[in-house]
Amino acid sequence: MQRHTNDVKPQDKVFVHVDLAQRGVGGDDSWKSLPHEQYLLTAPKYSYSYTLSLLDSNN
Repeated sequence: MQRHTNDVKPQDKVFVHVDLAQRGVGGDDSWKSLPHEQYLLTAPKYSYSYTLSLLDSNN
């Protein structure tokens, strides 16, 4: 679902969205072309890791 800024209500929460990779939005035209080869995700499997750390608000 598309959202517009007036559709988003303030919340007392923090959201973290972590993406491994993005493939690109398309080729040289706005219809059936794929992204250029260097922007394709062709590996059979991807993995990654990350660490979230809380910061002391007194620092």
